[in-house]
Amino acid sequence: GEMGKAVWSEFNLKERMWTIPAERMKADREHKVPLSDQAMELLAELREITGHRKHLFPGVVKKGTDLDDSRIVSEATALQAIKRMGYDCHPHGFRRMASTYLHSLEDDDERPMFDTMWIEFALAHRDSNKIREAYNASRYLKARKRMLQFYADQVMPRFGFLRHLKAER
Repeated sequence: GEMGKAVWSEFNLKERMWTIPAERMKADREHKVPLSDQAMELLAELREITGHRKHLFPGVVKKGTDLDDSRIVSEATALQAIKRMGYDCHPHGFRRMASTYLHSLEDDDERPMFDTMWIEFALAHRDSNKIREAYNASRYLKARKRMLQFYADQVMPRFGFLRHLKAER
């Protein structure tokens, strides 16, 4: 939902950060998303297509012949795109997959590779410990940046993957 409603003004590409405003978040709190190299490459490619519009994903008119910025791409369109990529899941399934994978990783001493708080905050979840939530204002941005870059490296190769995909077509 947050990605579908994203507008270009929420992205600080110089700082490599997407800031989702509180009014769009379930927790009613601003959410910052560090952007991986792969996300930056995707955004650069998308900016060539929709950068002159308000939304990253404006509505599609007449089966892909034009874009309508007065609306956003539908959830059905997002589901079709996911199916065309070969996945049989809802967009929310990608969040579950990332959480499960990152929680499953261990270092050589069988300790978690990533702190649960980093993973949960990356998913915009609140701390379940109400006292800690009240006192701990950290959102672990540096750690989340490293973790999200690691995850991006696992799910897609770095640099030039879009050009590589286009060359295969």
